[in-house]
Amino acid sequence: MKTTILTLVFIISCTSVIAQIPQSTWMALGGICFDNDKSTNYGYYALEDEFIELQSSNSEFALKAGAGFAFAEDQVIGLKLGHQINRSTVEQLVSGTDEIETRISTDTRLTVTPFYRYYYFCAPAFAFIGQLRVPIAVTGGNFEVEGGPNPSSTEQPGGFGIGAWLNPKFAWFPKDNWSLEAGIGRLGFYTEGYDDSNNNRIKDSQFSAKLWLFQPRLTFSYYFGRAEKLPLN
Repeated sequence: MKTTILTLVFIISCTSVIAQIPQSTWMALGGICFDNDKSTNYGYYALEDEFIELQSSNSEFALKAGAGFAFAEDQVIGLKLGHQINRSTVEQLVSGTDEIETRISTDTRLTVTPFYRYYYFCAPAFAFIGQLRVPIAVTGGNFEVEGGPNPSSTEQPGGFGIGAWLNPKFAWFPKDNWSLEAGIGRLGFYTEGYDDSNNNRIKDSQFSAKLWLFQPRLTFSYYFGRAEKLPLN
């Protein structure tokens, strides 16, 4: 609660000084995200009347890169490309045996995302960014069973998705041409569809309004020639 109040006070108290992203400035941006959660469960092995330790994990890897152009002062349009892999691994005890099988679900996602940004500078080195982006995604996946009596591998049906997100960000400019950005939430919708094995069309839609002040998503941006174009230089 205190963090939210401080954030609102910070935004309200900001006063725009001068245009800080000069018109005709080019920018490049990118980021890498990796997250991995592990947990331990216990399965009951009836033949020996004991519990066996079982592991499970969820991991996410995302790589994003893009470019933008300032068509007006403090306003940027651009395009971002992304590749994301989500992997879920679960060990379980095969009923009636002492064998452990591992179920692995892997989802892959390729995205093309047009975006628009508006920069509001509170100081020469700090800005609040309002970003609207439209992610367009092509998805696929695979499901595997390793170990146990019936190992298998099945390719999941590919899908197509599109959405619209409003993403607030804070940006810090340690150098005139560099910035570190922290995404703190999103508001919008996303819908995705695919054909199942019986050629039935399956659709999944979601509306999301989230803030993650304690787990910001970080990206880096580089602005070509910004230092030379700033009015103070």
